[in-house]
Amino acid sequence: SSGINAEYGTVVGLQEVFASWHAKLIQEKVQSIFGHSHWFRSGISGSPGLLVLSRYPIVEIAFSPFPLNGYPQRITHGDWWAGKGVGLCRIDHPLTTLDVYITHIHANYTHIGYDMYT
Repeated sequence: SSGINAEYGTVVGLQEVFASWHAKLIQEKVQSIFGHSHWFRSGISGSPGLLVLSRYPIVEIAFSPFPLNGYPQRITHGDWWAGKGVGLCRIDHPLTTLDVYITHIHANYTHIGYDMYT
């Protein structure tokens, strides 16, 4: 979180934040700059790894899981377990309403063998 330069930023979207304790730690570290945040929950593991930080209030959220998201029997492929998809945070900015979309695309597994999605 010390690497986030908030001098001009209004919204920051992060991927790979799968653990709730990671999300809480990041939220605490940047609370004085980004006072509003949302960590998306989905899938068996609990999170698709998406965290949105905002200077302004997040007034609405939505999440749509990908219909094609891997298979549970592919244990080494975490995509199905994470429940990846697209998240929306509607932000009440002083000048307008911002719709901020965030996603975490399906991983490429060709380096460990056959991957039906590539």
